[in-house]
Amino acid sequence: MLDAVLPELIGAINTRTVEIAKLRTARALERLSLNSGVVISNDAKPQYLRGQTGEIHEIDGDVVVSLDTPVGRFTSGHVRCPPGAAYPA
Repeated sequence: MLDAVLPELIGAINTRTVEIAKLRTARALERLSLNSGVVISNDAKPQYLRGQTGEIHEIDGDVVVSLDTPVGRFTSGHVRCPPGAAYPA
């Protein structure tokens, strides 16, 4: 039946998933800039980071946010997160 084409389908799905992730990352990076205010998204983990505010400190593939108020294990106030986890304030 379809067993013969399953490897091709899996490959196509995996390729498309990677491309979608790259596109989302690129779009997220477009809306962020150094020293801009951001809010950590509601999908962030650990949960106590959700809704925290801060400022973009560094962008290097990931984003380093300097939190307005250090929280939890992030005593330095710096959090490294994917670009999609920080939204302009």
